[in-house]
Amino acid sequence: MKVLLVTHDFLPRHRAGVEIHAFQTALGLRERGLEVRVFTTEKALAHREGTLLEDRFEGIPVIRMVRNRMFRSFRETWDFPPAEAAFGKVLAAFRPEAVHFHHLLYLSLSLPRAAAEAGIPVIFTLHDYWLQCRLMGQRLDPWGEVCMEVDSKRCGACLLASPPEGAGPLKRLASRLMTGVRSLTGVDLGPAARRAGLLLGGLGRQGKPRPPDFPPERLEEARSRIEERWRAVKERVVPPTKIFLSPSRFLLEEMAGFGIPREKLRLFRLGVERLRIPREPRRGKVRFAFFGTVAPHKGVHVLLEAFRGLSGKADLVIHGGAPYHPSYGRRIAELCREVGARWTGAYRPAELPRLLGRCDCLVVPSIWLENSPLTILQARAAGIPSVVSGMGGMAELVARGGGWTFPPGDAGALHALLEELAGCPGRIEEAGAQAPPVPDVEQNVRELADLYASLSGPPPGKEEG
Repeated sequence: MKVLLVTHDFLPRHRAGVEIHAFQTALGLRERGLEVRVFTTEKALAHREGTLLEDRFEGIPVIRMVRNRMFRSFRETWDFPPAEAAFGKVLAAFRPEAVHFHHLLYLSLSLPRAAAEAGIPVIFTLHDYWLQCRLMGQRLDPWGEVCMEVDSKRCGACLLASPPEGAGPLKRLASRLMTGVRSLTGVDLGPAARRAGLLLGGLGRQGKPRPPDFPPERLEEARSRIEERWRAVKERVVPPTKIFLSPSRFLLEEMAGFGIPREKLRLFRLGVERLRIPREPRRGKVRFAFFGTVAPHKGVHVLLEAFRGLSGKADLVIHGGAPYHPSYGRRIAELCREVGARWTGAYRPAELPRLLGRCDCLVVPSIWLENSPLTILQARAAGIPSVVSGMGGMAELVARGGGWTFPPGDAGALHALLEELAGCPGRIEEAGAQAPPVPDVEQNVRELADLYASLSGPPPGKEEG
């Protein structure tokens, strides 16, 4: 059976939860004898938008469509004909028997409909809120506030405050120059430009000043553009998709409220790769740790503020890089020095077992409505409890044991909880031992393979016999 996995980014350059889950799914499906390919996007400044680049990662064929993310309009962020053309070529060449979408960011909302019109069953795993939230799917507005409710007026103000086409002309000029250099000389200046910081985006939304009220006519126009995008989701994505898989019940309920029929929604707890964790015995202070991308929406600043005054009672290590938020990274480095925490920077995947083995308790202080953070699952599988923001799928993961919650963004409440746990390490050990089991990747893959088989029938025009 042939299966095409579709996601916005992929390894090795991009290594977040969606990418890792899609990769592990691809490996597992291949081990079960399925033929798998990945269709994704890549920022390649020396190539024209829509160009298809092919390679292999760990033996998995990967087709990368160039998307340099220099949007000329808001519509271009969700309606991008070159993506539809590139996807059509991939479908025609590979002829998959199932298409499994993991994300449509940087692609186009019409892709599921294109697959269905080709007679191919469509499955969609919901990893975040992108179908309803245009700003990276995080339901976090430009001023760093969580959108607990979604309405088009609020989303319209968000669009006006953070337009996707705002920083395009200089970037497009630089990209055209690099494309010209590559076509004439074969030299790709893209990596050098990235290293130099040329074409980098903003420095992060956290702390951005709230603008004055927008004129009613501009707000109404922005609101109508948001609603146009929502209509496109409900016309191009929802009808052709057979099953939507949700890693958390919270996300499932939110998407049902948004308009996805409940009969199409299915709870699908994400599994993790089984890791051998060489646990190092604690000798002295309790060891707290953060793992992940150091970015404003991950709330690392909340954790560091909460750690003030605790360095004599506990250790805190921040594991992860800040590739997209250099100014925020500088702020985090300064906070680490002030409060006595350590920031080790980015780590390789092979280092994770060793680093987890030096951790007594994970802290996940995200200020957005995360659904099924991989770090919580990995820690729980290793018998390590978690302290998490009390909202979304994070709270759901520790509701039956294996951790504690605190009010999102409340550094004072988190400080009190960390201090309490630092003074009672036995509670940490007990919570880790009592954490509910976590599904493994093999279980996920087995269920997916069965799902693909149940949805795929004979090719159009043919009968079983």
